[in-house]
Amino acid sequence: MTPPRDVTAGPAYQNAVKQRARYEQWMASHQARVGSGEIHEMDLRVMRRPWHMDIAEHYAALLDELAA
Repeated sequence: MTPPRDVTAGPAYQNAVKQRARYEQWMASHQARVGSGEIHEMDLRVMRRPWHMDIAEHYAALLDELAA
C-alpha cells in the first residue's frame, strides 16, 4: 500500500481553498443584503450558482491532481 500524499501541498488544493474563501466572503456580504431586505433569498440562490460551478471545477482539478 502506498503512503497517503499531502493533498494540501499542491496548487490545485491551494486554488480551491482560495476560491472557497472568496465565495464565503462574497456570500457573507450578500447575506447582509438579504437581511436588510435589499435583495430576496431567491435572488441570492440564483446569484450564487456560478460560484458553486466554479468551486466544483476547482475541486475537480484537485481530484485530477491527486489521480496523477
